[in-house]
Amino acid sequence: MEIMALTGGIPGVDCGGFCEFCYFKTVYKNNAPVFGCKNCGPKDLGCSYCQGIVQLPKMKFKSLNEVIMELRGEMLLMELAGHLDDDIMINIGSWADILFYPHLNQLISILKNLDFKVHLGYTSGKGVKNDNEAHHLLNTGVDEVSFSVLSTDPSMRSKWMGDRTPESSISALKLFCENIDVNASIVVIPGVITEETILKTCSDLEEWGVKSLVLSRFANSPNQGLILNKKPIIEGITPDPFEKFCDLVETMNKEFNFTVYGSPAYHPEKNIPYALSKHLNRKYLEKLNPINNDATIVTSSLSEPFLREIFESIDEDHHVNVVSVEKEIADLITMEDLESLDLNRVKDRVLLPGGALVHDKWAEKYFQKDGKTRTVLRGPMLLFSPCPDWEMEEERLLEFECGSFNSLINTINSP
Repeated sequence: MEIMALTGGIPGVDCGGFCEFCYFKTVYKNNAPVFGCKNCGPKDLGCSYCQGIVQLPKMKFKSLNEVIMELRGEMLLMELAGHLDDDIMINIGSWADILFYPHLNQLISILKNLDFKVHLGYTSGKGVKNDNEAHHLLNTGVDEVSFSVLSTDPSMRSKWMGDRTPESSISALKLFCENIDVNASIVVIPGVITEETILKTCSDLEEWGVKSLVLSRFANSPNQGLILNKKPIIEGITPDPFEKFCDLVETMNKEFNFTVYGSPAYHPEKNIPYALSKHLNRKYLEKLNPINNDATIVTSSLSEPFLREIFESIDEDHHVNVVSVEKEIADLITMEDLESLDLNRVKDRVLLPGGALVHDKWAEKYFQKDGKTRTVLRGPMLLFSPCPDWEMEEERLLEFECGSFNSLINTINSP
């Protein structure tokens, strides 16, 4: 079991400067948007959850005491709910770079004295100036690291990450790979991080003993998820279509002896996302509840074909239709996305993604603007298992999906 310990941190400030491809490089500095979500009160647009998303880029590092108290509170809640087990790893995370957290060594020492495993969340390695610092982290007891490598070519890191000591960063990455579990990541920027570049970096990572690699598809437009940005992160670059990106992930996964998966969610070995949509898993569809109500499911452009495939297989009476907005990630759907929908395709019951950044009352008002009375409901927060659980057996991942889809169907069938 992995539990987050969030330390705060301001992107671009607490990370050694912005990388050229950083999501936060072009976020709103003023006049931040107000989104709304399922947690907002009936008359209140904006709550601690959805407005917290807007405020994250401005969150300074927390004190050591704040981090410990918040972690203790979260663990207490999990224990009361019966969700706490004996094998706990604490993931120390930051919205900047965790190696820049001023109390990091103290925090690691406290957690290790309590016999917890320690996972260092995102770091670019720019906070490591020499091998002694990396050795010190290992000696303090770090068990796992998530490391944004981009490339093992120092000149690439210098140019695209603003890394002032790229050789030291790469040396630290090698040292981590040789001694603990390392989950590396590469942002795939068309025309910059080419397949040849990735092959060279993967060869180095394989030689050093990396545990896994995530290839992250570069996002550069609002429909790809830039909900806090006024302009592209890098002008003139068009990310590859998702299908082409998945082909790249699959190629690298076959080429090397460590697991390679993608973000947005794509795991070629586990059939993620939406394993239930695959023909070899059709037997699991028998575990889904029958559908006896009409409804329209609103989803993202990437999820739409998968959901359509599943519901066409289980919904012989055509109770449900699936419509998508241009936004590629369902949890990043905003009111602006909904306003592009053709209401002639929307039935009297509408299901929004559980995490969509839309106030229910505002959505309901929009879906009634053509004079029809429609009920707006929410689906579950997750329809397939989240990334930290992808190491589970595929059987368990499929069981998770069955539970999520039954929850979705139960909402459709509700009075």
